Amino acid sequence: MNGAGVGEMTAKGASWRGRYRGRQVLVLFALGLIVLVLVCALTTDVGKMVLSQAELQNAVDAAALAGASQLQGFAETEEKAAGRQEALLLAGANSVAREPLTLAYEDITFGRYLPGEDPAFRPESEMGAGEIVDSIRVRGRRTEDAPD
Repeated sequence: MNGAGVGEMTAKGASWRGRYRGRQVLVLFALGLIVLVLVCALTTDVGKMVLSQAELQNAVDAAALAGASQLQGFAETEEKAAGRQEALLLAGANSVAREPLTLAYEDITFGRYLPGEDPAFRPESEMGAGEIVDSIRVRGRRTEDAPD
């Protein structure tokens, strides 16, 4: 072959490689775009979960504080009923994942707070006679079996 033939072969080979390279870039771009969309979707889902958890914690804390505000030393039946009612009302005033938090009766437990012990909260059902009820525990749930 002469020098001209070699030059033609190289030109044809270069143009063929250029077209092939363009297809490779298109495939890589499409795969990268799919990965980017999946990462964005995952980030959004995780963000919603974290936000819902924070909203639930805030709603439960507010409900517990409202319920505890009704307890005056040794909690009598009337004070417990008022505390439970306050906790239920305030929980319903707070939204979790854009819905009001609804608590069941058993989600609100009265007992005694014992700092330094493990666990620090002792439910009324586990307390001895004459022990003072001075605390309230509110348990919030955002699951399929939750009351709302």
